[in-house]
Amino acid sequence: MRQAGVLVLLVLAAIGSCSRKEQDAKHDEAKQQNRIQPIQTPAKIQTEIEITWKKFATAILNHDVETLKQMSLPRIQLAIGTTDGNEYDRSVSIDYFLKNIFYHVFDKDTKQKLLDSSKLHFSQNDAKNIGGAYWNGLIPKNSKIIEEVLLTVYISPNYPKEELATQFVFDFAPTKNGLKFVEVVSIP
Repeated sequence: MRQAGVLVLLVLAAIGSCSRKEQDAKHDEAKQQNRIQPIQTPAKIQTEIEITWKKFATAILNHDVETLKQMSLPRIQLAIGTTDGNEYDRSVSIDYFLKNIFYHVFDKDTKQKLLDSSKLHFSQNDAKNIGGAYWNGLIPKNSKIIEEVLLTVYISPNYPKEELATQFVFDFAPTKNGLKFVEVVSIP
């Protein structure tokens, strides 16, 4: 009888140890799988200026005047040469810009590049460094940093020997209602 009890205990211990070994093996396998699998990360996280630019560029492409007005300060600074040969270096109302200058800045070539990430560069600048918009009081006084978008429309294939390029810098000022378009500068 005593031998039967010991035998039962040995069988139960063996069953228990098999279950434990199986559990350990499963645990080790799961740990190994976790090490092998890559960590899932979201796609590139967009910054506020990138989100703003996409909405702004889409409004330009659709000539969505209401959205462009909502995304702009009431007056904007211009330092541009336009396709009609005129040069503007002054502040104008957003209404005047949309009615009289918009199509001379956003021609077919420029529009084709608005959402081309290879033609865009996002950066920040000190508000005092951007010139007219700051000194003409268009930027809110508490703004220290301006968000900028550099749009390259064209660069000569002979660059830098031939410094022929068409670029625009679009400045956006932070406000309590998000980033607002405040200045456009053409280069050259």
